[in-house]
Amino acid sequence: MESAELLRLIRNAVGNKPETVPPGWRTARDLAEEWGIQIGQTLKHLREGMAAGVIEFRKFRVENGQRGVYPVPHYRAKQ
Repeated sequence: MESAELLRLIRNAVGNKPETVPPGWRTARDLAEEWGIQIGQTLKHLREGMAAGVIEFRKFRVENGQRGVYPVPHYRAKQ
């Protein structure tokens, strides 16, 4: 097996598959639209929430238009 094919197999097995985002997790863009504020202000609130310990953050690999499968930050209230 050639080196390039081995790399392709590894990428396909590990990093090229989209994940299912569990209920309750939303992107900053989703929250900005929901809250009716700009993305910059939304990110500021999310950072403050994480610092206060009320928001948790996780990246999910999702299908992202032109980029293909890509890690996208998602947020939710801590439970």
